[in-house]
Amino acid sequence: MTAEFLSQEWLDEVRERAEAEPERPGVTAKLQVSISGTPTGEVRSYWVVEDGRLRDAQLGVLPEPDLELTVQYADALAIRRGELDANVAYMRGRLKAAGDTGKLLRLLQHAHLWTP
Repeated sequence: MTAEFLSQEWLDEVRERAEAEPERPGVTAKLQVSISGTPTGEVRSYWVVEDGRLRDAQLGVLPEPDLELTVQYADALAIRRGELDANVAYMRGRLKAAGDTGKLLRLLQHAHLWTP
């Protein structure tokens, strides 16, 4: 991936890469993601996953998400680089979630799909 981390171009690349993944029935959620402490302040994006496929990923706010995830920039970078597993980040309280935790647990089983 060549786009700047957390830019719309990066989100587009993540979504395009995820298109090749097989369907995973039941892995469906609308996510609001907030990353604080970035060099430009808080970055908010939303991700729409349907049956294990990332259908949409945009900068901005999604009305009525199933899950709201918050993470510090350093941890988001570590997850992206493969230095921190998203499951471990969640269990240690470094990745915080509000909303449907059942959907979160299903998503975390496949977090590698959307983390380049």
